[in-house]
Amino acid sequence: MDPRELLNESYGYGWTFINAAFCHAKPPGNRFNDEDRGCWYAAFGEHDAETAEAEVTFHMANALREAGASAELVTYGQLLAGFACRFHDLRGDPSHPSLDPDPAVGYPAGRALAKSIRAKGGNGLLYPSVRFSGGMCLAALRPSVIQNVRRGDRVTFEWDGERMRKAD
Repeated sequence: MDPRELLNESYGYGWTFINAAFCHAKPPGNRFNDEDRGCWYAAFGEHDAETAEAEVTFHMANALREAGASAELVTYGQLLAGFACRFHDLRGDPSHPSLDPDPAVGYPAGRALAKSIRAKGGNGLLYPSVRFSGGMCLAALRPSVIQNVRRGDRVTFEWDGERMRKAD
C-alpha cells in the first residue's frame, strides 16, 4: 500500500477505518485484495444488511473455526459509506471466475482482476454476493473513493463451534 494514498483527518469521521481496511489485510488476502493491500468491502441495495451479515459471518466463522473456538459472541459494528464514482461491474456476469464460492478458485481470479482494474486507474468493482443470493456487493480499491462514513447498527452473532447465527 502506497502511504501517499492513505487518508488523513481532513477527510472527517471514518478516515482511520478506511485506512485500516487498506493497511491491515489478512494473509493471504480476500476476493479482491492480496495480503499487501486491502480494500473496502461493502454491501448495497435492497438487501444490504442481510448481505453484509452473510459476508461477514462467513469470514468470522472461518476465523473462529481456524482458532478452534467452541463458543463465542461477536459484535459487529456496521459502517455506512457513500460512493460517487464509476466501478467495474460484474453484476451481469455471475459466472465470472472471481465469483466462484470456493476461495481457492475465486480469490486468485479476483485478485488478478482487481490488480488489472487498479492498474488501469479503476476505482473498484460491483458484484453479486457470493454468500447471499440476490445481494449486491462492492469492493473499493482506492481509499479516496469512500465518502461520508458513519456508524450503522451493532449486531451480535453467536458461534456454537460449527456455525454462526444472529444472537437474540
